[in-house]
Parts: sequence; structure tokens; C-alpha cells
Amino acid sequence: MLAVSIMTGHAIRDAVQASEIAHERGSRVIWGGPHVTLFPQQTLRQAPVDAAYSVSLAIYPSLLKNSVMASTREFEEARVRAEQTIRNTWRDVARSYTLGWGGPIESVEQQFPFVREALMSIRHQVSRDLPVLFYQSRESPPKDMLAVVPFWKDTGNPYNCRLAAVRTLTPEEINLYNDFSQAFWFAIARKLLPSPRDAKRFHEAILNWTGRELFEI
Repeated sequence: MLAVSIMTGHAIRDAVQASEIAHERGSRVIWGGPHVTLFPQQTLRQAPVDAAYSVSLAIYPSLLKNSVMASTREFEEARVRAEQTIRNTWRDVARSYTLGWGGPIESVEQQFPFVREALMSIRHQVSRDLPVLFYQSRESPPKDMLAVVPFWKDTGNPYNCRLAAVRTLTPEEINLYNDFSQAFWFAIARKLLPSPRDAKRFHEAILNWTGRELFEI
């Protein structure tokens, strides 16, 4: 097995060459590191890898290519990480945005055309079970907005994020909203939080992990 830590830049060419040689010799290849954290899905699609291990992908079980069913211990670790992610990062989100959610995706696309454009390549993979998350600035109407859409991949991961924004996001922002959104969806899917369809119970539960600043204009 060949495990490589990847930085974004010219070093990727050497990593690709080494990975291709490893494959030719029958070895499995795993990439990790900063580049994979910033661009996990591109890495899985384009690089000569069997698996990619990133901060975002590693938080939740069964997210790697050809992974086996996650163990009880892995799910417990993921549960803790999801709650910690929400508790530890909600203030970073609230500095710029309030949080909302909605669906179905057809309604979201009709109301926000920029979301439809961002989903063209993965439209058939959008999750029907998890809500679209909206991060909006506090003006009325908001001047800045980000929609994060959950979609399935053939890896079995239902928590992939497609970000649709009205402006260009920094790598740090992409990481923040990817991580927060994945934790949010995982908490709902694993019933750590009630379904948002039960608005009262959900609002009470999420406030125990966050604060009113995340939801109030």
C-alpha cells in the first residue's frame, strides 16, 4: 500500500506519477493531506487513488471508496465528532450568516436559479431525505447567500456537499460550511437531532448545541 500526503501545487504531479507506478505493481493507493481536505470529490474522481482520507470525509463512517460497513465504535466516534463540530463551529458561521433549511429541491431551484446551475452535474443524486441548508446574511433581503445541497455518491456517502454561492468562497469558508453541513445532516440522519419537519422539537434540540445568534436576523 502507498499512502501519500498531498499539498496543492506542483507536487501533485510527483504524487500522480508515484501512485501510477504503485498501481502498476499491484499496490493500493491512499491520498490524504491538505489538498484532499480542500478537494475531496475532485481527488476521488480524477486522481489514481483507491481511497482518499480528508478531514471532512473522515468524520463520518463509510465515506471512502470501497469501504466496508462502519463498526459501532466508528459510528460512536462519528456521533461525537458531529456534535462537537456543530458546538465548536456554529459561532464561526453566525459571524456572517443565519442558518435555515428547506426543500424539496425543485422548490429550492425555482426560488433560487443559481442553485439550479450549481447542481447540473449531480442533479439526479440529490438527497430526498436531508434538507438543503441556507446560510444567509442578515440584511432583508439578504445580500449574501450560500445554499448547501446534500447528494449521494457511488461510495455510499449520503453527506456529500454541493455548495452554491452568490460569490466566490475562500478555501477556509468551503471547509467551514462543508464540515458544519455534513455534521448537521449526520446528526439528523442518525436521530441525534429530531427531524426539521418537527419544527418545535428540532429548534429546541439544535439550540442546546448552538445559540440563538445562528438563527436570528
